[in-house]
Amino acid sequence: MNVWRLVIRKVSNGYILAGKFGNSDMTGEMVIDDKDELKAMQNVLFEVMEYFGVYGSKHDEERLYVEVRKQEDEDSEESGF
Repeated sequence: MNVWRLVIRKVSNGYILAGKFGNSDMTGEMVIDDKDELKAMQNVLFEVMEYFGVYGSKHDEERLYVEVRKQEDEDSEESGF
């Protein structure tokens, strides 16, 4: 049975991702360090999507995407500008 496990720990300067990959005993750890908390979380979510193979390609008809939006971006979309 394939066991995939990913642990995300929040630390003072970002996040640490640690995982087990498939049937192998190989494990890995990645540090996501960013002063911008939203950007750091965006990077964590991208890594999670890639880890579990749901990242997709820009050529896919549908795919998941995580973005950080500023308030003025959301306001202009609602007004149609």
